[in-house]
Order: sequence, then structure tokens, then C-alpha cells
Amino acid sequence: GGNGLSDYQYKYSGSNNIEEVAWISDSTVLFYEVRGKKCNALGLYDMSGNVYEWGWNVTSETKRPTRGGSHYIDTNDNECTVFFNGDNTVWTKGWIGFRLVRTATEQSQGDVYSQGISLNGKIYDKTSEVVVVPKGTVAQIAMTDDSSWDSYYEGDDPNIKGVFLKGRKVQLSPFAMSQFEVTQELYEAVIGNNPSNFQTDVADGEIQTLRPVDCITWYDAVNFCNILTELTMGVEHCVYTIEVTEMDDSQMHITNATVTLNLSKKGYRLPTEAEFEFAARGGD
Repeated sequence: GGNGLSDYQYKYSGSNNIEEVAWISDSTVLFYEVRGKKCNALGLYDMSGNVYEWGWNVTSETKRPTRGGSHYIDTNDNECTVFFNGDNTVWTKGWIGFRLVRTATEQSQGDVYSQGISLNGKIYDKTSEVVVVPKGTVAQIAMTDDSSWDSYYEGDDPNIKGVFLKGRKVQLSPFAMSQFEVTQELYEAVIGNNPSNFQTDVADGEIQTLRPVDCITWYDAVNFCNILTELTMGVEHCVYTIEVTEMDDSQMHITNATVTLNLSKKGYRLPTEAEFEFAARGGD
């Protein structure tokens, strides 16, 4: 794309046609099995539509970013675009899921890291990962204009302009990202329960447990990252330190906690907004 972004000209992740890449409100089922639509240039699915996805950045004391839009969005809404910056309060549940990132230990962008995450001898479906920024490299994005968003939006709302703005330089360290949103099956295997609202009325031919997990707080998502890291890599690789101060025991939700981040660790975590947008745009 000339700016370090191979698909930066697309409005949605992998296409200018929302119907090609995103489940939205014109669809007939609330939340579909992951990988139901076309992937983007890196092989990532549902970066637009299906469920909103939690991110790491602190947008305010009580809010965190949600990217990608969801099934609740219609074709005239900007929230499924690659450049929309949304946010929600940390204890919000409902229509929000997430996907994982971790430090990349592989050499080539676009490589699929594994057949899937293995727990207790079982390899879980729809859990493979894609290298976005390879080991030993950095991604540097320097926008000289506003072409990443101004072809699709003429207003002044900063939430609809993304993170790659004119005059801004962004550098990303090596990371790999889940090809798919975290499924209900994997979430339940790690945490021990499935809090999702949408566990019935599955679309014809789809598998219920491979729909994205929903109805989780931001704290639930970072807690999942730590537990999965402990199970697959060891506790010494956990990125987050979490001090839980409030729980909703009825659904095992964490509703308040103190969370700190250590990026020298290689375990699973939530993507930053820059990582999400870079990956959604197809990388370099």
C-alpha cells in the first residue's frame, strides 16, 4: 500500500464489500460460527462483524477499546470498518468477545503457527494463529496522508479515523494473532463455564460451540489470557498481573480488578488498537 499496510485502502477487513467479510444485522442468526465469511490478506477471519472484540489500550479509567463491529451493525454503520475506534466500560458483557495475540517466535508473515491450541491432549478446532509481524523484525507505519480513512468518511469524529493518521509513526514488535475469535468451546475448556448469551438457534450446518464466546467483561478476557498461558506455556510467561476485587459469582464474571501488563512476557494477551488495525488491514 506504500504506507506499510497492504490492504489499507479497504473499508472492511479484506474487502470494500461488507457482505463478503462480515456477519451483520442483515443476517438471520445472532452470531455465527467463526470463519463463515471471507478472510483478509493475512488469513484472519471476522475482523469485521460477528462480535465486537476487546483490546488492551486504556481509553479511560473505566473504558477499553472494542474493535471490528458486530452482528448488531447494519450496512450503513461505520463500526465494522477497520478504522473505527469504539470503547465500552470494562464490566460490559453482551455482544463482546475477543481474540488472542502473543509474541511471535516464527520467521515469516502469514505463516499459520499451529493446527490449534492443545489442552490435555485435545487440539481445539478454530484456534490456529497467524504471524503478523515476524520474529526479528518490526513493522513501521508512517502515514503521509489520510488515505486510510478519508475515502469513506467526511466527518470530524476521531473515532472513525483509526490509529494510522497523517503524520503519525507507529512501530509494532513481533506478534502472532488468532485466526479466529475465541470460541465458546475453547473458553469453556479454559475457564470451566460458558457465559455466552447465544447458545441456541445455531445456523443450519454450523456447530454451536464454534460460535464466538460473548457476554464477557474485559477483565474476563485478560483473565482467560493468563489461564491459557499458564496451561500451555507456564505461569512464568503470563503477561498480566491481575488482582481481582469484585466478582459476579453467578456467571463467574470478574467485574473489577487491578490489571498490569508486562510485555517482556511471551504469553497470550489482548491486541493493542494498533496491532488490531494493522492486522485487520492485512499487515505489511
